[in-house]
Amino acid sequence: MPRILVIDDDPAISELVAVNLEMAGYDVSQAEDGIKGQALALQLLPDLIMLDLMLPKVDGFTVCQRLRRDERTADIPVLMLTALGQTHDKVEGFNAGADDYLTKPFEVEEMLARIRALLRRTDRIPQAAKHAEILNYGPLTLVPERLESIWFGATVKLTHLEFELLHCLLQRHGQCTRQTQQYSFYRWLSHVRR
Repeated sequence: MPRILVIDDDPAISELVAVNLEMAGYDVSQAEDGIKGQALALQLLPDLIMLDLMLPKVDGFTVCQRLRRDERTADIPVLMLTALGQTHDKVEGFNAGADDYLTKPFEVEEMLARIRALLRRTDRIPQAAKHAEILNYGPLTLVPERLESIWFGATVKLTHLEFELLHCLLQRHGQCTRQTQQYSFYRWLSHVRR
């Protein structure tokens, strides 16, 4: 499971990002300042780092430059996640070594798409994010890009495990009996409607 290190001093943003990443199948670690973030990056060697620019103790620009100078972390993709949205801020972020730049406030779907794009080059995308096909069976449609299903026209957000189970069932719908399939779908539906 790919590990993402989130370095952000805003607990609300950090938790929002962490929860959505975990639901998408990532292992998440967090740090609230530049010093702890750099230390965790060297300790964990994550697959991707999400880095705020305005951090206590050491700012994100400096952290990014230090990570790029260290051969252990030089190739780890860095996604800057910040409220600084001016062109000169973005240019400074890229000059510091960032691979991508996402301005707060942001849409979760865009964040996940940018992370997938950055991880493609390391081939560490979780299984759930790799499924590109939209699968249907009767009133159920599975939408892999958003980890959602559509059940009788209503959108249902899925956890990583729910998505993987449904994806497995839909891919193999011709290989099991109709009764087993219907039972599985009804069990899933009763879980969702609770």
